[in-house]
Amino acid sequence: MFITGYAVMAGAAERLVLGYDSFGNVCGRKNTPVKGAPLSGQDMTNKKYVFFLNPCSLEMQSFKSSSLSLCVSSCPEEQLNSLEDLQSFARKNGVQQGV
Repeated sequence: MFITGYAVMAGAAERLVLGYDSFGNVCGRKNTPVKGAPLSGQDMTNKKYVFFLNPCSLEMQSFKSSSLSLCVSSCPEEQLNSLEDLQSFARKNGVQQGV
């Protein structure tokens, strides 16, 4: 409850609901640029899902991840087993960051 209240007061409630990528963009909306973050400020309106490149790196107690996360338009329908699979998935989802 405290985290939700703080997020609402700090103006970041949608980050809890919608998720965000490693560059500060909230998925599912148009973002404003963040000073010092060159890949921030992207239009993620059509990219409503968060994709973690390595979901095994999620730390459940601190809710932090050392994995790169990207906003994508859809989730993978099959397991990504190679770099080529990952790059193909990124191209199909319009990911502009370097993967």
